[in-house]
Amino acid sequence: MSNTPTSTQANGPDRASARAGHRHALRPDDVIDAARIEKALAHVAVLMENNTRYLPIFLRLEAELDAARRSTDALARAKAIARKAR
Repeated sequence: MSNTPTSTQANGPDRASARAGHRHALRPDDVIDAARIEKALAHVAVLMENNTRYLPIFLRLEAELDAARRSTDALARAKAIARKAR
């Protein structure tokens, strides 16, 4: 048996469940927009200052932010075209 602690031993057995209590479940009326993604991206960036294991999350948030911006831009273009077509 290795002397290296497992993640449960290193972090304590109740750490994951304690964090879960602080999470807020997404409700149907919650909007995930560019501003919300930017806030999450900033939070993860701060976490990454001390631990690079958050890099995959950071990269995913960057991609989601780009997609949200493209979607918003496309919606604005579609609305402009619809206004002109009336």
